Amino acid sequence: MIEGEEGFDDVVLSILPVLAQLGVSSPELDIEVAHPDTGEVITVAEAFWSEGLQPGRGAPTVLDTDGTPATRGQLESLGYEVFTKPQSLVEYVERMHRIDSGEQESL
Repeated sequence: MIEGEEGFDDVVLSILPVLAQLGVSSPELDIEVAHPDTGEVITVAEAFWSEGLQPGRGAPTVLDTDGTPATRGQLESLGYEVFTKPQSLVEYVERMHRIDSGEQESL
């Protein structure tokens, strides 16, 4: 974990405790995300959950705030959930938590 690393986005670090309270596992931070078959680096993501937000549940998930639309498209075509804004990721997790707890019906 690189919490003290200079230049790392404080907003990304600030959402991690919120996500943890909602049952999300710890991500890899500031990590190269490579194509699973070729090994070619697609992007350097702020956060990456290779086994989904909860291991074994859901698709690999990427938070990539400075990725391009092409990068996002490539990741999505590989089956990854991609978020470009930390708040969007938090809102998604909160919605899934409400659905799981029965407070909200699924979409």
